[in-house]
Amino acid sequence: MAAVIDLQIKKHQKELYYPLSVMRFYNSNGNKLAWIAPDTVKNHATDAMLLLDCVLQYGLNHANYHPGKLLYDELRLLRSSTASVSDERKAVFDIWLTDAMLAFENNLHYGRFNPNYPAGKIDVDGGDGFNSTAMLKAALISEEFTTAITSAQPKSKIYLDLKRQMYLETGLYTNDCYEFPQKGIQNMAINMERLRWYSVGEKTPVEINIPSHILTAHVQDSDIYFNLKMTKATLIALEKLLGSSAPITLSVLRGQVILYSLPLINDHLKDLSGISLIGGAKDLPLHISVLKSKKLAKLLSRRDFPQIIVNDIPLKLTYITGEIKGGVLISYNDIYGLDRDLTQTLYQTVKKIK
Repeated sequence: MAAVIDLQIKKHQKELYYPLSVMRFYNSNGNKLAWIAPDTVKNHATDAMLLLDCVLQYGLNHANYHPGKLLYDELRLLRSSTASVSDERKAVFDIWLTDAMLAFENNLHYGRFNPNYPAGKIDVDGGDGFNSTAMLKAALISEEFTTAITSAQPKSKIYLDLKRQMYLETGLYTNDCYEFPQKGIQNMAINMERLRWYSVGEKTPVEINIPSHILTAHVQDSDIYFNLKMTKATLIALEKLLGSSAPITLSVLRGQVILYSLPLINDHLKDLSGISLIGGAKDLPLHISVLKSKKLAKLLSRRDFPQIIVNDIPLKLTYITGEIKGGVLISYNDIYGLDRDLTQTLYQTVKKIK
């Protein structure tokens, strides 16, 4: 069986989402079957299939997890103690299911279309250190298989609220995981995807969500929110910074939030009207008005000078256009028109098998 598994991984390498991860997974268990066992032996194959059936509840697309290969009738046949089935057939099904579960874990952790962590990068070097193969191995021996697998998700409140509402909308309310997502469900799905992007990589103490005009300060075990006022010119400038790899820092100066980012500030912001600049500053700052600025300044202050409070605080810009408040989906203005393309990508892009 070990030789058969090794041969089938190589044979189907181009059809797998994470071929190197699949290879590492089987190498680590001695190239043994992970899912296919006699029907008298308890394992998590059915749990995994059921989980993949309802990936829509996690804002993902069922079509991206080998649905044509992973059939319940095939699983029953392969596990039957009376049917005569070749080792090759068992190995192929086992490999498909392993690849689907590794893809599901990585999609929950990184997002399916994370611009900084595409599947190829994750497969080669493991992305930000998250180890989907180790997590899958641990889940296979766990009594709480689903909990172990889905622990890959972000832990932020906004994400968990969206996930719960998605579960209600696609599971309890409709009782149909395959119903085509309506507008509200699509909005929740694309924002869950973005929140996965933001959850990996370096964490920052402060975030500004552009569509909602809200600054969030992460303080110990709680979050404190501040409303911002942004001009049209400011929004144009922030679009240049959104998704940039250049570090951005935040300061609070005489009632204003000031963003610094080199070299993007110099390249894109200096000629925009409506943006006030501090004369003589080496990096031209972007000013945003903040309500309750004294409270924010006190919260973030590390250095206090007469009539000026300056804080060099690492900042992350986010683009979340929907969140759950009081059990209701609140939608924000899609300022930059990014929702449509991401929606189409999530629901219409399916891996082409070569």
